[in-house]
Amino acid sequence: MTKPTCTAGGSVGQTSSDAFTFIQILLGIAGGVGTVAKIIGGASSGLAGGAAGALAVIGLCGFYLYERCASRQGDPECTAGVVSGIELAFSSAADTVFPFSAQHTRVDVVVKSQYWIVVSTGALAVKCNADPLESPILSNYYHTPQVCAAAWGALIGSVVGGVVGFALAIPAALAVAASCAAVPIVGWLCALIALIVAAIIAAACALTGAFVGGNFAKEAAGPVLPPDDSGGFFIERGQYLRVHGNYLRFGDDNGAIVAWWVNGSAVAGTSLLGKPFSYTDPDDNFKDDGCPTSTPPRGGTGQNGGTQEPPR
Repeated sequence: MTKPTCTAGGSVGQTSSDAFTFIQILLGIAGGVGTVAKIIGGASSGLAGGAAGALAVIGLCGFYLYERCASRQGDPECTAGVVSGIELAFSSAADTVFPFSAQHTRVDVVVKSQYWIVVSTGALAVKCNADPLESPILSNYYHTPQVCAAAWGALIGSVVGGVVGFALAIPAALAVAASCAAVPIVGWLCALIALIVAAIIAAACALTGAFVGGNFAKEAAGPVLPPDDSGGFFIERGQYLRVHGNYLRFGDDNGAIVAWWVNGSAVAGTSLLGKPFSYTDPDDNFKDDGCPTSTPPRGGTGQNGGTQEPPR
């Protein structure tokens, strides 16, 4: 088939965008509660603000836990090519600060031309390598136990921290209300300030709990190792790789087709050519890749399509 056109896709369905929308909804609810609190007074502002701040962080951790660790239905496919890049889980500082948001280990493969149908069918974006031919790439996510351990730990930690923050938020809001009584500030404005202070204190405590709980659980789950194939050999850049995966359209990759997750893979030698890798390399040098001779029709094109549910 004709080589797919490289496209950037869009942000629809990205976890970060969905999380931002989720927080906006929570803040809207908190605003409604705050309106009532303005009328009642400082103590109620502390209750409303503390609850809103704690629940926002707890909800965010729960949201990421679902997004990172829920299985998704896609299409069972076998693809093959040369590994162009590997992104290990917890490879950025942000993953340490916000352990609940860490992503599973990803292996990018410049696929053979016969698998371009998998890259393009139902895709909103097509990822390509930086070689002169702009060779299409398939990203393959390997389920990483430490990611889900950190997400669970962060959720539990945020609950504990949120409870502590809620307890601290009430006296803080009362202190703000008492200070306002000594100066000529309009009552509703004083209540609003108390609400914001309470929300910040509760949210900060919940985030601290998520940081501690997430990192503790991640460390308890063991070190994050490079991905390995079905034979237990570590996968490295430049290796020829056969991948059996659950392929679907993925929002966090701008709507590109990815494997969520890999059900099995096998290394079949190492490329002798230099970077950047082109699809002509595996086309010429990885002819017998072990995949079925024909690619099955693709039924699902999104996170809710397809027939196969990968193992947890």
